[in-house]
Amino acid sequence: MNYFDLYSSYPDHTVTAAWDCQMTEAAQTPWLKELLLRRGSDLFPRFAVCYAELRAMPRSARRAVQRRIGRSGELPAIFPGSLQRSALQQRLARSLAGAALLLALASGVATAATITVTTKDPRVVPDGQCSLIEAIVNANADAAFFSDCPAGSGADTIVLPAKANVRLGDVYDNTYGPTGLPLITSPITIQGNGARIRGQGNAFRLLAVSISGDLTLENLTLTNGAGMFNNGFLTIDNSTISGNVSFRGGVVSNHGSLTIQNSSLSRNPDGAGGVVSNGGLVYIGYSSMPHPFKSGPFCFYYYNYTFNPHIGGVYCNYYLYSGVVTVANSTISKNSGVAIFNQSGTVTIANSNISGNRGGSLGGGAFNFGGSLDFYGTPIPGGNMSFANSTISKNSAEHGGGIFNRGAVTIENSTVSDNKAAHDGGGIFNYGDVSLVDSTISQNRAKYSGGGVVNYGSLTISNSVISGNKARVGSDVFP
Repeated sequence: MNYFDLYSSYPDHTVTAAWDCQMTEAAQTPWLKELLLRRGSDLFPRFAVCYAELRAMPRSARRAVQRRIGRSGELPAIFPGSLQRSALQQRLARSLAGAALLLALASGVATAATITVTTKDPRVVPDGQCSLIEAIVNANADAAFFSDCPAGSGADTIVLPAKANVRLGDVYDNTYGPTGLPLITSPITIQGNGARIRGQGNAFRLLAVSISGDLTLENLTLTNGAGMFNNGFLTIDNSTISGNVSFRGGVVSNHGSLTIQNSSLSRNPDGAGGVVSNGGLVYIGYSSMPHPFKSGPFCFYYYNYTFNPHIGGVYCNYYLYSGVVTVANSTISKNSGVAIFNQSGTVTIANSNISGNRGGSLGGGAFNFGGSLDFYGTPIPGGNMSFANSTISKNSAEHGGGIFNRGAVTIENSTVSDNKAAHDGGGIFNYGDVSLVDSTISQNRAKYSGGGVVNYGSLTISNSVISGNKARVGSDVFP
């Protein structure tokens, strides 16, 4: 991930302003300034997620969290001296941005442990064998909660048996909906060694990552489940996500920071909301009602799809959560449902192939959403999506066989070809801003209009070709 591109294009300027403030304050402490400059590439996205989560909390809850962060003893490796640590930690925790920075710094500071799974059975069983569930719990706790596995310590690595077939039989956690494995709440790498984690169809998700979690999957296949949910940091490397169904917003539902590299997401049926769904809704509803035990208004706090504006009185506020996704050297193909659904987030796709995906009404390869009003008249920020050195081909949908856009899309050194729309916009259906640079849109088809592009927004073309497309009206560009 290019930190400077991510920072400059980050959609929430409040977050970048808060980061700039911390950088300015850090200049007074040379070692902290050096640390922030050295680790900016991984700290900024962590900071952005933590800041957004803290900002969304009710004021009283946020202040309680800040006090706990200020007193936390989990950061000693970051600070060079105990007195300096105590004073600086407490000072930083007093501000929202400082507390978010401490949370971002907290991940990965302890000595890492390696936990080797010795059985294919994932369950908690006192048999002397270390199971996957037991390993994750110990890694999260930085302790030997289950004596069959070694204790976790900091950024842990869990090693699965080579080519093992790990079958999840039941729900273990319900934080973000039914999930087969324990919620990931700390930095963990799972080395698959060619292993396979299997679920029970659409009965539950395979895994979920919390806001404090940082999960890396390496050389692993996840299949036959309801995908995964990410609210923190998730990296999928040299792995396969195949044969899963979507569950509440996508096979990979991202509400944090997601990186996919050297991997394949394929043959996932019924991708409602996208095989990769980015920037899903986080609802924060403040409702006023008489509270029987205290005077004055009482507010409910809802998030992650629990919104109900009618419970407790008047619906007062609404927020959109913007995620960040990077897809590099990867393939997303042959899925039933739009391949990438981006809602008010930022998606970067490089050296990748988005092909053979069958969308529904809007978008086969990608649906970039935003730029309109919600049902309460609140503006929805437009999503940002960029393609570089990539191919969007052989995808289909009713409108926008390759891409349906209501935000901003940049296509550079890429090809949009052989996509099909049952109605309009074989290659691209645009209601927002599309920029073509050194790219080709060709051999796309639409039944009615815009075989190559339907454009009701802004279309900028630089050293690019739109030709050889087919439609009844506007074979290449309509209108």
